[in-house]
Amino acid sequence: MLSTVLSCYLLGWVLTTIGLALAVGKLNDRVAPQAHPLPLAVAAGAAWPLVLLGAAQFAIVVIVLNAIRRRTDVPRPAATAEFDELLAATAYPCTSG
Repeated sequence: MLSTVLSCYLLGWVLTTIGLALAVGKLNDRVAPQAHPLPLAVAAGAAWPLVLLGAAQFAIVVIVLNAIRRRTDVPRPAATAEFDELLAATAYPCTSG
């Protein structure tokens, strides 16, 4: 049982690290590239279960907000308006202040 869990974790780590390294290669700034992007990709790959849990939590929040929107007559209930404002603030942090 433990070897299966460890094998799955290591496989996820390797796949995530490869994916992040490829993404950094594509998205890296051409004028001022990151000096050593691979160690960051390895570190982020080690935390892949946390990223997966965060994505699952975000998906649950979206599902709940969509359910609220469908069950109420108000097209933008207060909860969803606050969530939309929060998303807007985090999407463009340089323009909010």
